[in-house]
Amino acid sequence: MTDPIAGVAAVMSSSYEALLRHADLVPSFLARQGARGPNAVRLGVTVDTLLTRAGVAPDTVPGARRTLIVHAIGSAAFAAGGDAAPLPRAVSRATFDTGLAWLLAGITARP
Repeated sequence: MTDPIAGVAAVMSSSYEALLRHADLVPSFLARQGARGPNAVRLGVTVDTLLTRAGVAPDTVPGARRTLIVHAIGSAAFAAGGDAAPLPRAVSRATFDTGLAWLLAGITARP
């Protein structure tokens, strides 16, 4: 993918969808504040690389990555509530997408 922001959006969207498919794991991600295995490391490296390519300052890349991952995990936690979910899945997905766009716009804004 040539557009690094579109790449970050795709990775975060895939992460959100994976968390919804495995909703039983969401509490573990929340309790541990993410994952630490090889796939999580690869995800982090990929996001960091894309953010750097997008012109995000190197010293802000780790915070930007954490913010995006927290958004994906938190959004999935709300959406995965089953019958107790506060919003229908389609609304939760639209809210995730809008929030992701806002975050990416802010992260990539030039001061």
